[in-house]
Amino acid sequence: PRRARPAAAIPWDAALRVLARPQGLGSFFADRLDRLAARPASASSALPLSVSGVGTVGLARITPDLVRAGFLPVQAGGGGGPTRAPARPLEPGSPVGVKLVRGDVDMTATGTVTWVDGDALYAFGHPLYGLGEVDLPLTAARVETLLPSLDQSAKIASPLEEVGAFRQDRASAIFGQLGVSPVMIPVRLQMKDGSGERKTFAFDVADDPLLAPLLLYASLNGVLGTVERTFGSATVRLREGSVIKLDGIDDVRLDNLFAGDGAATDASGLSAFLLYLVMNNDWSAPKVKGINLLLDYEREPRTAAIRRVTLDRYRVKAGDSVTAHVLLSPFRGPDQVLTREIAIPVETPAGLLSVQIGNAASMNRADDVDGPIMPRSLDQLVVLINRLRRNDRLYILASRSDSGAYVGGARLPNLPPSVTALLTRPRTFGNYTYVPERGILEDDIAADAALEGFARVALEVEPR
Repeated sequence: PRRARPAAAIPWDAALRVLARPQGLGSFFADRLDRLAARPASASSALPLSVSGVGTVGLARITPDLVRAGFLPVQAGGGGGPTRAPARPLEPGSPVGVKLVRGDVDMTATGTVTWVDGDALYAFGHPLYGLGEVDLPLTAARVETLLPSLDQSAKIASPLEEVGAFRQDRASAIFGQLGVSPVMIPVRLQMKDGSGERKTFAFDVADDPLLAPLLLYASLNGVLGTVERTFGSATVRLREGSVIKLDGIDDVRLDNLFAGDGAATDASGLSAFLLYLVMNNDWSAPKVKGINLLLDYEREPRTAAIRRVTLDRYRVKAGDSVTAHVLLSPFRGPDQVLTREIAIPVETPAGLLSVQIGNAASMNRADDVDGPIMPRSLDQLVVLINRLRRNDRLYILASRSDSGAYVGGARLPNLPPSVTALLTRPRTFGNYTYVPERGILEDDIAADAALEGFARVALEVEPR
């Protein structure tokens, strides 16, 4: 069945490793596109794909990804306009289109009708990707011209009116039904570019757990390619209200800030990656009602480095507060000082407390000692996604030394040294992990830049 492909699911700890690496998202989608292109041997080596709505610059940006997925992309007319009616009914030998994205951004793969039997239609004579059950728009098409080449010939085709839906993608052909309508995922993008002009894009992507994230990734990269500079850094902010809307459970929040050379790729990659995690989860098939994106693009990178951290005192008692002063050095701007009062929990035992202050990536590495909390349902997965740290926040984490261990996924704190040594010695078999620290508190401070850096200071908690 189309919505039950367990091999595509990603464990939560593996997902966190993808998010932790600067190039993790790009590498992830490159790997998935390669796997998608490794379709059955009977499939076409390069399927013609008409792309419109992203301009020549946007198409040039996403062409390597589309080629990696086994397509031969060709620039077509503008998307979003009214589709033309087919000149005649579909019959064997007629050109036919499979819409993967429709609307202001349009991607249509073109092939040939093999046979028509009443309202049933067989096309291509080979699989698209061998995905099995699918639900994709079936359109008439018109071949505008042929591009002969000794290397690889191509054809430029224009999609016409939708006349049905493809339901099966099998080894010998793709099968469609005439007169029915497919279900797709609506994407609504409101973007403010570097000049301050606001643009709105409305398009739909295929409602398929493997195709939807890849198509969203390519579409967003293509749209951003129309405003992004060829060289240099930029800032992309997904504002509050950017969500993946799910039926019956909480929305998946996408708001974040990305700055630097790969800001646009990171923004589109994160949105598509979180969609992939949700649609390919291990527990239930979610109904994605839509994806809303509120995006601001700036040509200057909004970044800031953490230079120095000081506390107003370094000896406290449990229940007291200390004030932290964090010096930031923004890109092309004066230094700033962020101040936050940190309340030490009353139950904190006496001893040294390690206070770590840094950006999201640094803090993710710092608290790896606690191990990730593994979700056990789709609802829990959405909660963990919504708790992911953001790039435009300064995080404060206090921890103390501990002699604990994770045993079979459960955390056992304050174990006697003899038990810890027994569980974690090299000859012990099983799922045991030594945990040398235990978190006491976490806080964050909002900033207007993507932060970089990390600092650690020691605080002594005296007996009360």
